[in-house]
Amino acid sequence: DVFFILDASSSIWVEDYRKTLDFVSQVITRFDISDADTRIGALSFSDDYTIGFDLDRYRTKGEVLASIDERTLPYKTGVTNTDVAIRYVRENFAFREDITKVMIVITDGGSRSPGATEREADLARDKGFHMVVVGV
Repeated sequence: DVFFILDASSSIWVEDYRKTLDFVSQVITRFDISDADTRIGALSFSDDYTIGFDLDRYRTKGEVLASIDERTLPYKTGVTNTDVAIRYVRENFAFREDITKVMIVITDGGSRSPGATEREADLARDKGFHMVVVGV
């Protein structure tokens, strides 16, 4: 189970956010997506988060790829509350227990609350999540 966490704050230019969406689509093409294989979730965040779709929403690669756009994952502006987004994903009950859990955070790294973000990442790792951070 893989959950993408996309920084959509003011520190990311909208053109670069669109490149992030393209990157996410390219990564998704590499997965076998189904209920029995990889499931994908995604959200965009700034002051708060917008859930684009949860892990149990789409069952095919085509459905997931069709949802990687600014309607589903809006560019938001505002500050970078990375900790709030990580907490939502960490507490998400849609993750399967017997499957590898991965968070892919795509950000410029400028969290508004670095200490809280570090704590949330540590809690996620303690809960068995693999954390991948992509800098933009």
